[in-house]
Amino acid sequence: MAALPLLLLAAGRSRRFGEQDKRFTTLPKGGEMLPALIRRAGKAGAQAFAVLSESDRDNNVAAKLDAPCFYARRAEEGMGFSLAEGMRALLQHFDCTEEQLRSHALPPSLPEAVLIMPADLPLLRITTISQLINAASADDIVVPRCQGRVGHPVAFGRKYWPALCAVMGEQGGKGVIQDSASMRRFIDVSDPGIYSDVDTPEQLLALAPHFTPP
Repeated sequence: MAALPLLLLAAGRSRRFGEQDKRFTTLPKGGEMLPALIRRAGKAGAQAFAVLSESDRDNNVAAKLDAPCFYARRAEEGMGFSLAEGMRALLQHFDCTEEQLRSHALPPSLPEAVLIMPADLPLLRITTISQLINAASADDIVVPRCQGRVGHPVAFGRKYWPALCAVMGEQGGKGVIQDSASMRRFIDVSDPGIYSDVDTPEQLLALAPHFTPP
């Protein structure tokens, strides 16, 4: 079976992180955050794709990443737009149109599900990504949960991809999850990294004692 895609939403400006590009901040135990997540996805058996902003073309950010990159023209308008543009680009990568997706005339190469997550979860473990891959299916939405709290990555079956291609605003995929509550499944993981995001250098420093081999 082909590797499932993992879409890393990395088009945000991260203004609260200061002058430094949060995506390439050095983690307490070495490595830069976005490249580290791409490596972990690969070790877990997923194929990572990074969604960047149009301005990242000029900065040649893709040259720093060992993954295909998509560019969201409307990234400044909210994560939902980045997600929708990333999903449409992912369909093109697999030679599938939105019309084919809606009519279920799917190319054989199209994966059953996609994993989606923001690119600022530095503690996320390889084993957690693997659990989501194993739980994913074409007809479900699978959400990781640790100690009663939900997080990322979320596995969206391709049944929900048309809805993901149409999201807007700041919510990202939350609305799709809420609208499909009857088909949502939770898997319990022992990984607080699913919700330990970082918006400031101080938050990253506070997480330092919790860094373990992923």
